[in-house]
Amino acid sequence: DETSSKLVYFLSDKNSVLVVTFAGNMDTASADVLLRCKDDLATIKPLKLVVLYFRDVPVVSGDAIQILTQIQKDIRSKPCLLSVCSLKPPVREKLLASGIVRRAEISDNLLVALRSFMATSEPTSQVASAKAD
Repeated sequence: DETSSKLVYFLSDKNSVLVVTFAGNMDTASADVLLRCKDDLATIKPLKLVVLYFRDVPVVSGDAIQILTQIQKDIRSKPCLLSVCSLKPPVREKLLASGIVRRAEISDNLLVALRSFMATSEPTSQVASAKAD
């Protein structure tokens, strides 16, 4: 079924965390969708964390890697963290080999990515409140 392999994305932001959910093949035919996503990300207000959630992405082509490179550069140019999750093994290896993502930015799933961010952001707020007492 071709419609199930066509790339779609959803943006969901809450409490300075943006989750970009991708589903479908990231191939030459999906370049326009990835470019639209890149443009949408440019208009988002300041964030603390951006999670690229590869919910169901079995394929990433060379064309998609070029656009994903632009997307991650745009995200890294802002004062926020980047996390990438739910990568299928072949996609994970391709993204690591291309240098788009760093091993430390990869989480097994969305929950792990969000928990990891919460764990790194909580100690500073606890320290700040302890000093205030």
